[in-house]
Amino acid sequence: MQFLSHFWGPIAWMIEAAVILSAIVGDWVNFGIILLLLIGNGVVGFWEEFQASNAIAALKAKLALQARVKRDNTWTQIPAREVVPGDLIRLRLGDIVPADVRFLSGDPAQVDQSALTGESLPVECKVGSVLYSSSILKQGELDGIVLCHWS
Repeated sequence: MQFLSHFWGPIAWMIEAAVILSAIVGDWVNFGIILLLLIGNGVVGFWEEFQASNAIAALKAKLALQARVKRDNTWTQIPAREVVPGDLIRLRLGDIVPADVRFLSGDPAQVDQSALTGESLPVECKVGSVLYSSSILKQGELDGIVLCHWS
């Protein structure tokens, strides 16, 4: 069905009409060329879409967030989707903030919030600051408490 969807739409209909008209008038050379181009276009479109979906799946797997969480007085690494409000988490350089977090301890940190705010430079965060989900820690290491989690 995904392959056949490349033959449905205004441009595809126009080319299909040209194929039919070529067959009606008996112009078999043009019929063959247009039909070959129509099928080739469908194959190329399907292949590009297939590769794009594979690339997106690979990126999603690579970006599967992990979080370092202190539970039962031990630091463990869990999937970010399992983080709950009240969890104590540790963030390090390059980590993606898995949830909204209040900065509890550590040195002042630089946080890239450009995906959220459009700011071009990292923002300095100090103890007591709130770091927002999907921000990226660019400098420093900190501990924080999860305020809320957006799935």
